[in-house]
Amino acid sequence: AVLSSGINAEYGEDGYRRLDMGLPPSDEAEVEWQRMVREDEQKAARQLKRQQAEEEAEQYTVPGGITTTAEPRPNAYIPDDLAELPVPRPYGALAPFKPTEPGACMRHIRKPVIKPIEI
Repeated sequence: AVLSSGINAEYGEDGYRRLDMGLPPSDEAEVEWQRMVREDEQKAARQLKRQQAEEEAEQYTVPGGITTTAEPRPNAYIPDDLAELPVPRPYGALAPFKPTEPGACMRHIRKPVIKPIEI
């Protein structure tokens, strides 16, 4: 029905000929195909970015349901005893100390020159 008009019939036959040669049926079809592929890639990239953001948010959620940006510190260790199973044991009051990163004003302070010890 649509191919009965002269212009559409020639366009359709030309499209089939181009498909047989491995080319797109028309230049407009090629542009539309590239647009669809680009949209699919953008959609996949957005989905991946959203998934990474959810995983990062999940990483910074503490057991009480509170969200924090602090780096989690160890609260237990795996003992080296061969007699026991390697089950994590809490540190209690003897947790290792982790100092904070030096601030921006530390750049003005000179590093100490360590003198060798002579015996």
